[in-house]
Amino acid sequence: MGRATPGTAMETSVKNEIVIKQSPDIVYRCCTQVESWPQVFPTCLEVKQNAVNGNTREVIMEMTVSNAFGTNTIRSHRHYEHERQHIQFKMLTVPPQFAGMHGTWSVEPCEGGSRLVVIHTFEPAQPTAQAREELKRNVYVNTDQVLTHLKAWAERN
Repeated sequence: MGRATPGTAMETSVKNEIVIKQSPDIVYRCCTQVESWPQVFPTCLEVKQNAVNGNTREVIMEMTVSNAFGTNTIRSHRHYEHERQHIQFKMLTVPPQFAGMHGTWSVEPCEGGSRLVVIHTFEPAQPTAQAREELKRNVYVNTDQVLTHLKAWAERN
């Protein structure tokens, strides 16, 4: 009989991607200009970010959103890798349905413009299969809506 290792988590990942008819530089800029997000995303009510120790590649972002998870103010620690057009994030506060979340945003060139790939890896607060599947579905749908709005914004620029 096997033993569970203390501190191991049953994480679930959700991957969304979208092709945007714009250069990778413009798409990446839309992903990092978070102060503009309340004008772009109907679910984003307020957002601000502050550099950690003056390093603009490492920021703490605080965002108030209203979506399927309710109205929540969430904080995340973001690392910007401008050369790779890649963002890593770890949620410092999460909606109550989650025990934790982290992930990536990556922009890559593709035929027709750029591909934006967003991966959310999360641990549900309730460790049941039903809770995990419901969160997985909601994360996918919410992210799909965000990417649809980001695509429209980027293609207008």
